[in-house]
Amino acid sequence: VLKQLLEATPPTTDDGQLLRRTMVDIGAVLLLLNCLAIFTHQTGYSDSGDPRPAGSGRSDDKSHLYWAKGTGFGTGSTQQSWNVEQALLRQRSEEEHVTVLLTVLASYIGQQGTQPERELPSTFGESLLRSCLLPALSSYLRNDSVLDMARHIPLYRAVLQLLRSIALSPQLVPLLLPRATTSNDPSIVSLLSSMKTCVDNYVHKINRTKGNKSKSTTTKYPDDIEQDEGLATLIPDIQESAGIVKNATIRIGTINEDTAGPSPSNIERPLKSTEERYLEVMRNLQFDTFEMICENSDGNGYKFVVSYHFESNMRAAGERCHPVRVKRLAQEAVTLSSALPLSYSSSVFVRCDADRLDIMKVLITGPAETPYANGCFEFDVYFPPDYPRSPMMINLETTGRHTVRFNPNLYNDGKVCLSILNTWHGRPEEKWNSHTSSFLQ
Repeated sequence: VLKQLLEATPPTTDDGQLLRRTMVDIGAVLLLLNCLAIFTHQTGYSDSGDPRPAGSGRSDDKSHLYWAKGTGFGTGSTQQSWNVEQALLRQRSEEEHVTVLLTVLASYIGQQGTQPERELPSTFGESLLRSCLLPALSSYLRNDSVLDMARHIPLYRAVLQLLRSIALSPQLVPLLLPRATTSNDPSIVSLLSSMKTCVDNYVHKINRTKGNKSKSTTTKYPDDIEQDEGLATLIPDIQESAGIVKNATIRIGTINEDTAGPSPSNIERPLKSTEERYLEVMRNLQFDTFEMICENSDGNGYKFVVSYHFESNMRAAGERCHPVRVKRLAQEAVTLSSALPLSYSSSVFVRCDADRLDIMKVLITGPAETPYANGCFEFDVYFPPDYPRSPMMINLETTGRHTVRFNPNLYNDGKVCLSILNTWHGRPEEKWNSHTSSFLQ
């Protein structure tokens, strides 16, 4: 109702101005922002400009560590400790509330870019700045998983709608720029630009694999159809919003440069540590493509140019590519390209075939203070035809020619036993779930 009322009386009208001042005076805006904090689990900024601390609830008690780290021996029971379906329902309910709150705030601001400018209440911008809004928007924009975006289309469309409203309001555009007191945190505009790059990469991968689709028909599930339709509208929305926000921040940035005066030409930059240089170089090498399959010289069939454990499984599938899982694999590949673990002691590197996203090789460097320290461990990964209805298949290639069994989960024949692969008994919520599980896990 409030959203409809705000849309019926835009801020460019006298009634709209009165309504918005009244909402501020009676605390309605503050109530909206407080509700947003509850449903997003985010906090605002303190007077110093730093995020307010929240209790972590973490404990340093290590009494539960019965075995050395990395040995593969676990503790606890295999009985279910939480209900996946119930958790999803609770999350969906919270997201519906967040979606409504964001659209109400967008309606409050209005689309002022195409109409004569009228100032919003002077305290409104300060209220947004001190609230949980910017941390909440940043948390959503940090998402580099197209797969996850496809599952939350209404929420992300509401986020983008609000960002466009802010960008079209000269009074609020500074909210999108980096905060002077939190220089290490990326700005809204940079996060949205990264999200645009993410979906652009997804579109590129989809277009590149279209030529490899098999002629056979495959069944599409309702969830797949709904996600495809949602992405078809969300991706252009992201691209358009990124352009609007970028142009708005460029304009205000130019104004600030004109009024700020000259800046020092020589700024002493601190030297990077060895660890920082290592991470900077290796980050660009974490995910890439490699030609693992090529056509035979006579044009009849194909062959592997590298050893691959699941070659027989792939040939038995009989199809060059499965259209239904192509989009899912493209979504996951985009996530892998920017979200793989990277640290000085242990990192993950992935290579997928240049034409097929269902064929991958993974290299994991062993973490420090574990039996695997300084080791490189190679895994072959294959995504079966019915993925994600069933999990991917993984085989350990680093076994000393089938002579070494590293732990109870890694066999000397290469078998990998994990609950999420459905190759190891575990609690129900630990097993593969086509709606919540992903290869990155």
